[in-house]
Amino acid sequence: MADNFQVLSKMCEQDQTGEFQRAYMAPDNFIEAKTGKQGWGFIKMAVDNKTILELMTSRKLAIVLMVYDIDEFKRIKKETE
Repeated sequence: MADNFQVLSKMCEQDQTGEFQRAYMAPDNFIEAKTGKQGWGFIKMAVDNKTILELMTSRKLAIVLMVYDIDEFKRIKKETE
C-alpha cells in the first residue's frame, strides 16, 4: 500500500499543468506568523483566489502544511540523483 507521500509524488509526476495540486512556498507567501499559548501558534499565507474559491465552494481540496529541514532535503535529493 502506498503512503500519502508516494501518492503525492505520483500526482506531481502526472500533473504537468498544476490542475490537481499547488505549492505555495515560504517565506515568499508568508503574511504573518505568531507563536501562541500552550505551544501552538499560527501561520497566515497568501494563496491564489482560485484556491480560496475552491476551498469555500467544494470539498475536493485538502491543505497540508509540510515542514522539512532544507539541508536534509538537499542531502537526500543528492543521494537519489
